[in-house]
Amino acid sequence: MKYCPLCQANRSTYELSHLGQPVERCGVCGFQFEDGSAALGEVTFHEGKVLCIDDDPLIRQLLTFALKRHGFFPLSAPDGPTGIAMAVDEHPRLILVDIMMPGMDGYEVCRRLKADPRTATIALIILTAHSDAKLNVKVFQAGADLALTKPFQPERLIATVRTALAMRHQPPR
Repeated sequence: MKYCPLCQANRSTYELSHLGQPVERCGVCGFQFEDGSAALGEVTFHEGKVLCIDDDPLIRQLLTFALKRHGFFPLSAPDGPTGIAMAVDEHPRLILVDIMMPGMDGYEVCRRLKADPRTATIALIILTAHSDAKLNVKVFQAGADLALTKPFQPERLIATVRTALAMRHQPPR
């Protein structure tokens, strides 16, 4: 058993041979470990926690991978209520939230996070596969800082995350 940062749980592992060397992988998601650390090398989480709320496990995995690679400490939640509870407990620097989720949609998640003094100052980015002409209006009305449309390139994701964080740290004019 080994802790998998993508699954965020202890998982059984399996071993393969790659270029004549043994490679250990997570038995659930296939995440590759190298001498007890991620295949990306030692990652230091100097950028802080980022919570990803999305009902699609593949999207959560992609977000986690990209964020970890750029020095963030990714957390993930499969739905709005779980994400809100994690935001209160973990107090991440930023939250990425999908709009289309069963039960509580991303707009409602944003409204609840902004209404709670414990989470009101956390930067929020809405993720969506829709290209609605009024998307930005809806996003800002819900309390999010920015919107990012899916599919996205990892570089665009990281640039959007850093922009939202920078917007939070600028003095008011």
